[in-house]
Amino acid sequence: MSRFERFVTRRVPVWAVGLLVVFGLIGTIAFSNIAVHTAQGGRKAGVAGDMIFAVSNIPKFLNSLVSAERYLKISNRRFEGRSGFTFAYPPGIRVDAGYLLLSRYDPDRARGVIELWDLNAQTELHVWLPPIDEINRQATDFKSDTMDLARDKNQSRFLPRHPAILPNGDIVIKSRTPLSRVDACNRIVWINDDYLFHHSTEVDTDGSLWVATVLNPPSIARVNKEEFLDDAITHVSAEGEVLMVRSVADILLKQGMHNFVFGRDEYLANPIHLNDIQPVTADGPYWKKGDLFLSLRNPSMIALYRPSEDRIVWSKSGPWSHQHDVDVLDDHRIAVFNNNSYEAYPIPWIPDHSEVLVYDFDTQTVTSPWGDVLAEMALRSATEGLQQIRASGEIMIEEQNAGRLFALDADQSLLWEYINRDEEGYQARLGWSRFLEPAAGDALVAKLNTLTCQS
Repeated sequence: MSRFERFVTRRVPVWAVGLLVVFGLIGTIAFSNIAVHTAQGGRKAGVAGDMIFAVSNIPKFLNSLVSAERYLKISNRRFEGRSGFTFAYPPGIRVDAGYLLLSRYDPDRARGVIELWDLNAQTELHVWLPPIDEINRQATDFKSDTMDLARDKNQSRFLPRHPAILPNGDIVIKSRTPLSRVDACNRIVWINDDYLFHHSTEVDTDGSLWVATVLNPPSIARVNKEEFLDDAITHVSAEGEVLMVRSVADILLKQGMHNFVFGRDEYLANPIHLNDIQPVTADGPYWKKGDLFLSLRNPSMIALYRPSEDRIVWSKSGPWSHQHDVDVLDDHRIAVFNNNSYEAYPIPWIPDHSEVLVYDFDTQTVTSPWGDVLAEMALRSATEGLQQIRASGEIMIEEQNAGRLFALDADQSLLWEYINRDEEGYQARLGWSRFLEPAAGDALVAKLNTLTCQS
């Protein structure tokens, strides 16, 4: 028997094994305490603390890589046998069909893309492929405790969220990242890396933008400064300059609405979750031009905020639950995309289906005009999602979680459907697409046709 074999087969006293176990437990406790101490900003352990904290985050790092792929590609396949566009009408017969700015993750290209589609001709007219990695490299002032651009939002993991299209063909994009403006030839026009920008991008009548951001560090007291998500209403000019930033939590607290920030059984680091800022463009009996409708997901609240007075003038929680997207329909009605989602164990639960609700300020009633057809279509999006309703009564709905987009006519018959599926059959997420009315779409196409991009 060799010396090595004698060594590995040697009997070890029980007391030695017990001692090793005790030292192992002490070491594990010490390792954990140092990692927690360093994570909370402590410096007593010096370089050793930094090393231990880095090692402790390896599982989190690996999980973030896997989670990014799981999020963009949908593992639960639906709509088998359906892929791409399906139109219920032949091309060329609906001159008022409008246009679609389709935002999606393209698994075949392994990146996010934005496409302009003519819904009458049923053809793709233009594609934007923003230089995400270059945008990230130029965002040198960007700071986030939760987001690493090179790791989490590189070109292969970037899903454009609610891209805004400008009259000259430029697009404004973000995805829990800096805000960027890119022209129709994919050249960077400007980058605003002052904040982490997220969720919807709404264009006001003067061309300025309303976007949600996260303030880092948080602006309010009695919160964990490392973890609290202090969502803010942010107004940005068409040139990328921040015009206004206002913390939603601070607005609520100053109005005595503490229960929506701190009124839960346990402390919550994400009590607000601002996901839509809808500017009011005309006076009405219940609002003024310049007001903002806010969708606050976690309290299931729609609020009407008046920047000129820095106060919420109306709010309602429910019957919508974890809603996304609020739109002004006329001078007394709003539409709300009701995810109808609840935080159940072990995953979010949708009791029936997601839907689009209409709240009437005149009668103070909520209706579900498309309830039956959306139940039949099994609309289910636990998070995200949106609607756009035309004056004609047509409606476009994005079922973001399932990679499905569709439109219904005024009689609630299906006009067209899009399933975001790759060549291998996998579905992927959509990125809050946008419908364009014929006049706006025609003008945009005319502008795009004058451009010549250098290859």
